[in-house]
Amino acid sequence: MIVVVKEDHSTVGIICPCLEQRQLMRKIQSARIPDDYAKATVKEFNPTVYTDEINVDKAKYAKKVAVCFVGKYHDLQELGKGLYFYSNVKGSGKTH
Repeated sequence: MIVVVKEDHSTVGIICPCLEQRQLMRKIQSARIPDDYAKATVKEFNPTVYTDEINVDKAKYAKKVAVCFVGKYHDLQELGKGLYFYSNVKGSGKTH
């Protein structure tokens, strides 16, 4: 933490960038994201990997929702909102 003295001689503590970086790395490590997905992006996700048209449509919709969520992330974070994908099917692209 860095202590800053303001013009009115009061002090305020701010988090230094190195601490923010360490906190971010700790969060990423605790998420246990598989190496195959560590650098994956929503943009790269290909909904047409599914063979059933209804699943392609669902995947396209999920991608659209994810892209929208990413675009509005900071506003949604302030509201305490998140995004959660659920499926009974393993390997259905939820982690991507």
